[in-house]
Amino acid sequence: MADDYTERWFYDITPGWHLPYPDLPERPSCIARGIGPFTRLAKLILPPSRRPRPCCWYHRGSWTEASETAIEMVEAATTKGLEGEELVDELTRRADRIESRWLRQAVSSLVDGGEPINYGSIADWRDGDRTYVGGRHRVMAMMQQGVRRTVTMRLELLDPATGRILRD
Repeated sequence: MADDYTERWFYDITPGWHLPYPDLPERPSCIARGIGPFTRLAKLILPPSRRPRPCCWYHRGSWTEASETAIEMVEAATTKGLEGEELVDELTRRADRIESRWLRQAVSSLVDGGEPINYGSIADWRDGDRTYVGGRHRVMAMMQQGVRRTVTMRLELLDPATGRILRD
């Protein structure tokens, strides 16, 4: 079966309104209240807020700044023609050079294939099955701050001969 496909991470610039509302089974106290649909819409219309809160790592900094930094990095690296593991490795190296500790960790969490914000492949999105694989707490913090767009990653299975995405 290993010869039937190759795995490759892809980066997507995802609008904040497109992010599915995270199901949070453990519900840490800082996000237990979540964000209602009216408040979410208002946050998408109004300017993003930074309002860091000391409750946890996810809420201590600006996800707008982290997301925009990650987007710039992804766009610059893809313009150079990098893809797959080379792209992930390059972005991880760039993120490691960010001076601010919180920003470095936040950007790394968006561009590193270890546990990115991931809610399935394009095929899953089309079928309406948008369940998070990773990134629930980060997405909730982004929603609460009104982040307009961010970097998400998806793992696709490719035909090794053609390089095209395999579909069921």
